[in-house]
Amino acid sequence: MKNFWQGIADFLEALSRKIEPNGSDSTLKDMDRKALIIALEQHRREISELQQSRHDLGKQIIEYIDDLGEINQGDLSKRLDVYACFIGSFGEAINLLVEDLSEAVQSLPATHPLHKKYLLQGHDGDVPPEKVI
Repeated sequence: MKNFWQGIADFLEALSRKIEPNGSDSTLKDMDRKALIIALEQHRREISELQQSRHDLGKQIIEYIDDLGEINQGDLSKRLDVYACFIGSFGEAINLLVEDLSEAVQSLPATHPLHKKYLLQGHDGDVPPEKVI
């Protein structure tokens, strides 16, 4: 991935030399320069948005891992936040799985080891509403 970004940086550097109005190597007309600068700025914004999306996705995955850890420790009242993206579908599937597990554990005898592990901490039988972000 680093080579990809370095390639873009090298290309933009070479291109900037071509569009520099005072540059001795300038081969573009003024109108071409303006259109090119506008297009490059648009692409810069798009790259920035993609980087932000990647960062946000990483944050959401870390939150899911933390929440899954709490579920693994026995908190079946925990639900994952559901986001309006593909990772949200994953969270929704996990929430359904945890709800099924919660119902199965509730039907076990109170002396069963799984019943003791998956204490329904702060859970009165109702599933908390999902938070859609």
